[in-house]
Amino acid sequence: WILSGGILLGYYILMQFILVPGYGMGNLTPEGNFAAYIDRLILGQQHLWKGGFYDPEGLFSTFPAVVTVILGYLTGNWIRKQPIRTYTSISLVVFGISCFMVGYLWAELFPLNKSLWTSSFAIVTVGWSLLLLACCYETIEVR
Repeated sequence: WILSGGILLGYYILMQFILVPGYGMGNLTPEGNFAAYIDRLILGQQHLWKGGFYDPEGLFSTFPAVVTVILGYLTGNWIRKQPIRTYTSISLVVFGISCFMVGYLWAELFPLNKSLWTSSFAIVTVGWSLLLLACCYETIEVR
């Protein structure tokens, strides 16, 4: 959890506070954001999605997407260690709602954006996943 939080916080800080030449800091437009700058710098513009200014599955924007995978892995390990009961489903719902709250609050500073896979988007995505998992778990395993 700490590693995931560190990655998301680091991504937020870099996206908001690093100066992108010609665009400034905190610019979240497709061409002016830090992730697009890194993609152009490393991959070159000719290798970007549709020859544009950014790649929605680019190098730098992969970091918060990886957090989604890490949290899914941690959730799966946690579920395997729990006895099959409604408590597990309720815990998943509580964690899911908590992720919603954190993600939507963070979205006030760092908007939900799938193309950039912003930290707030990653957290909200985890929240939806946990709620869906809770429904499936309760239906399949408990009842």
